[in-house]
Amino acid sequence: VVRRALAASSAAGVVPGDRASSPAASPGSSEQQMPPELQSIMDEYERQQAASDAELSRVQRIVRGRYAGVIGMLSAFAVMYVMQAVDDVSSELHRLSGLFLRLLGPDAAKGVLLRAASLGMLAKDYDKDDPYLVIEPHEGLRFMTPVGLAAGLDRGAVGCTAFMNAGFGF
Repeated sequence: VVRRALAASSAAGVVPGDRASSPAASPGSSEQQMPPELQSIMDEYERQQAASDAELSRVQRIVRGRYAGVIGMLSAFAVMYVMQAVDDVSSELHRLSGLFLRLLGPDAAKGVLLRAASLGMLAKDYDKDDPYLVIEPHEGLRFMTPVGLAAGLDRGAVGCTAFMNAGFGF
């Protein structure tokens, strides 16, 4: 704004320091000429800002730019989506974790799975149990989810609660 005012005053033929031709000398005008000391301070400040802006990387300029709010909102949405996807057993994200576990050997995959179960980091089944899957082999013995774990998978019983939350039956 100050630069535009100075450019307009120089284009109008106003000489800095000339009080007779300055806009402040005319009655009813609110524009004033900038003192030379203040102008030198402003010039030095602008040089420092230009130098510090030149040192910023492209990512820093984008993050500090006019789209910083949009980038922040999209980043927060992405984090929330990943957190929800990690916690829900029906998420597509678990196909990737399945691929990762297939790359490991059987013993290493079992160790990773049991460690995650003991820390409670397995995904949870938020869907209601399907009433068509209920099995009642004997009177009074009802299984709500007929899918169980393989015998000997969790011998130390370190992840019983996590496996039940994942949708395995008892």
